[in-house]
Amino acid sequence: MLIGKIHDGKYYARDDSRKSVFLVDSSFVNVMIPNIKKLRNKKLSDFVSSAVDSLQIEFSDTTIACKKDTANQWFIKQPVQRKAKNYKITPIASAVANLKAEEFVNDAPKSLGRYGLAQPQVTGKLYRKGKLLSVILVGKKHGDKQVYLKTGDSKSVYLVKDRILKELKINLKEISEEPKKVQEKTDVSSGK
Repeated sequence: MLIGKIHDGKYYARDDSRKSVFLVDSSFVNVMIPNIKKLRNKKLSDFVSSAVDSLQIEFSDTTIACKKDTANQWFIKQPVQRKAKNYKITPIASAVANLKAEEFVNDAPKSLGRYGLAQPQVTGKLYRKGKLLSVILVGKKHGDKQVYLKTGDSKSVYLVKDRILKELKINLKEISEEPKKVQEKTDVSSGK
């Protein structure tokens, strides 16, 4: 099928095996010529969140590193060492694993500075058994509900929902289990 110019909302078309030219409806042509951006995979990561066993988040002057033990308990390794709240750390891996592009901005940017990615607001690194699974850089905001984002395995710049900032900018106090206080032993004989 050869598709030609548009005329009064319809396209000239010809079956390559015949000489006749006819008009076809634009809805037929739209199905035949899909929008490449609509066909493009919007999922930005290719790993299962449960595979993540360590992560590092950097923002402002803060670096928070966490590691999962063999019992699937998360522990904070940096800037302090203590037990973490699993329900606060596990969603981070899920958020990165499920990231989807809202829009494809630039597949070959000359500079990342204009997107706030030369000095990102947040950098996230996720690992499994010491192997890097994913790196994401979160740049500046775009409009009210989007931010620029780049993954470590691609040159492309994307727009994603800005909720990724909330999911990655974790508060050390909120993710930490309170250290257990050691109870003082009392001397039974003296009553102290």
